[in-house]
Amino acid sequence: RLPTEAEWEFAARGGTQSSGYTYAGSNDVDAVAWHSGNAGSTTHIVGAKSPNELGLYDMSGNVFEWCWDWYGSYSSTTQTNPTGASSGSYRIGRSSSWKYSAEYCRTTLRGHHGPTNHDELGIRVARNLIIPTTENPNGILYSNDFSTNPNWNTNNSSRYFWNSSVQAYSTENYTNSGDWATTPVDYSGDSFRYTVDIKPTERDTGDVCFGLFDANKNSNSNTGEKAYVLLGGYSPVVYLYAVSQTGSTCVSAEGTMQLNKWHSITVTYDSDTKNISIEVKRDSQSVLSWSGTISGGFSSDLDYLGVSMNGSWSSSGRFEKALIDNVKLVSPYPLYKQTFDENVFADSSWSRTNSSIAVDTGADVLRISPNGSYGDKTWTDLSSLNLNFPLVIQSRMRLTAGGRNYLLPCLSIFPTTAINGVGADGAVGVTFLPSDTYGWLLGTYTTSQLNPLPAEGTWATVVATIRTDGGTLSVQLDGQSTPTAVAASSWSIAGPLWKLGFSQPWDSTCEISYVSVGVP
Repeated sequence: RLPTEAEWEFAARGGTQSSGYTYAGSNDVDAVAWHSGNAGSTTHIVGAKSPNELGLYDMSGNVFEWCWDWYGSYSSTTQTNPTGASSGSYRIGRSSSWKYSAEYCRTTLRGHHGPTNHDELGIRVARNLIIPTTENPNGILYSNDFSTNPNWNTNNSSRYFWNSSVQAYSTENYTNSGDWATTPVDYSGDSFRYTVDIKPTERDTGDVCFGLFDANKNSNSNTGEKAYVLLGGYSPVVYLYAVSQTGSTCVSAEGTMQLNKWHSITVTYDSDTKNISIEVKRDSQSVLSWSGTISGGFSSDLDYLGVSMNGSWSSSGRFEKALIDNVKLVSPYPLYKQTFDENVFADSSWSRTNSSIAVDTGADVLRISPNGSYGDKTWTDLSSLNLNFPLVIQSRMRLTAGGRNYLLPCLSIFPTTAINGVGADGAVGVTFLPSDTYGWLLGTYTTSQLNPLPAEGTWATVVATIRTDGGTLSVQLDGQSTPTAVAASSWSIAGPLWKLGFSQPWDSTCEISYVSVGVP
């Protein structure tokens, strides 16, 4: 999305690292900005001037930058993170451009533009991120096992309530279509995944719907945004129903439901591809697995998670009563991701034991070379994020020069303050690596599968799902359409995750483009 005007100015001024400069990164306008006095009547490639305190380039000058806000007067009262006027004819433009004199490059200057401007106007994209904290580990937007009363808001408390005897949330017989019970969630419009366990207990004349809703909280219409799972129908069945911000609908295939059986349901939405999917399992067996595209996607209006009743049907046979348990809504975006550029070691975000581990600034990859001994390593401290297991750790790497024993570096996690190499002092943490002798390994030297091993120069995307009691490993080589499951191991480790790092191979050179940590 486009940044709001407030977000743009906060970033241009240097955020929390601001030095109070007049322009974005300096009081010397020529050091940071292209303007009519130095641009030569044309735009320039991004990054040719110095960055500001946050490492952002061209926040002053070169081209104006669209903001999300409609143009309008500032509020007369103090505001935090405002979003501008509710309507207007022009959008805010910030930064100034090559057409205007130096004084217009101030970080406080406001402009406004219509959709026909082109030769002096550009964009700078922004994305909402869920930042894990002690109160919000692993980017969880909402989680409840109903061991205590969740106090959901409802328009019919006789129909929706916490069932203390079974420690689950109950839906009961109803008289009004559109009855609901929900809890507000801080959904940003980005990707989401929600999981829920549902047990139908009685069939009557309605449908139980669980999911994300806008402020209408109404599953019984095609208006408003929603993404919910419906339990009902004459069969009876379960399926996914969604309405996007543009009014487009998406309906999945149907799976069969059974009375008095728990069904584990997962709904996942990717805001980049607009793909939405549903997986339903009963007794650990899949009864529905489906994915499709929801045109237009969702806005940030899906602010309520809960249950809503659909329909007032004349014939019986539909689910009417159900128990709801183990609800969770998370952001599946990486909670931590590191790409490798010249700042990785310069700003001390990563540490290393030897310069044989270095960044190739031309390719933006971390290159790890043999150094005559096995023991050099590089790592970062993630303890401040309080990342609790389970986690998904992903890295993209490739072998670039020979070596028969260890083809790729060992990627390790450390749930203690120590940093040890593989096999050293009992090898704390979980490690995976491929070798000619052992194949792909996860956690121990006893579980392996020899294929697929990457050829020299072939990138491999490696994904490890790490739990406290074990984990699984999959690998997808470039050119393969799907990943291959290559290892599974059991262990006993504690959380939270403290450090993440790579250990040096014995006799090969390899490159790593990124490493990320996310939620399963």
